[in-house]
Amino acid sequence: MGKQQPGTDIVQNPPAKSIADLFNDLPYRHFSHRQMIVYQGDKIDRIYYLISGYVRMYNITSKGNERTLAILGPGESIPLIQSDHAAYFYDALTDVEAAYGSYEVIVERFLEYGEYMEVARQSGVKLMERMMEQMEVLASDSAAEKIELAFQFLARHYGEEGDGYSTIKFRLTHQELGNLVNLTRETVSNLLQKMERKKQIKVNKAGYTRVFIKKDDVETDKSSSKITEKLSGGIRLRAVPDSEAAA
Repeated sequence: MGKQQPGTDIVQNPPAKSIADLFNDLPYRHFSHRQMIVYQGDKIDRIYYLISGYVRMYNITSKGNERTLAILGPGESIPLIQSDHAAYFYDALTDVEAAYGSYEVIVERFLEYGEYMEVARQSGVKLMERMMEQMEVLASDSAAEKIELAFQFLARHYGEEGDGYSTIKFRLTHQELGNLVNLTRETVSNLLQKMERKKQIKVNKAGYTRVFIKKDDVETDKSSSKITEKLSGGIRLRAVPDSEAAA
């Protein structure tokens, strides 16, 4: 059941013309980890604005496999509106807090405050760029390279940076990571064991992955034909000594 935050803003000190402004007086609700938020094919009658937590957007292939298309986080809204029915599934990758309004109310507010349309367009462009980057990871022919590129991608977009490492802000099972890069759970498990032995990653007891990284001194060449150079974004995995990995 929806709750309301009387007298408080969803986002503390939101930027000018933030989409959050359109949801500040609307109810919000909590979704538990793994809870389904929107089913593919559902009629779109609500728009959710993510206050905290992360949501996985995915579809199911003709072979019955889940394929993760994007991970959305705070400041983004779901579902993507391509028609009057949801094109994808959305489930909670973590616990999620989301404000929501009816489709009619949110559309009416967009029409009333036209300046927010450009903000929404820019947000959509950023999401599409992220999805295209993820698709380029899939272009690699090497399973090991896919996993390394996936961790670089996750660390860059969803990592909490520390001194020489980045902790991904949500837990991914081996199957979920496989869904992200189109690899089987068994392949992912084997590759992660190798990466842990090389001390490129460490999974703590709570299931969060720490990725040991180094930042390149030179700016990434976005025009490079080498996928590893295009996608690194100045972040590369590194091996660390036992003392640092244990920290």
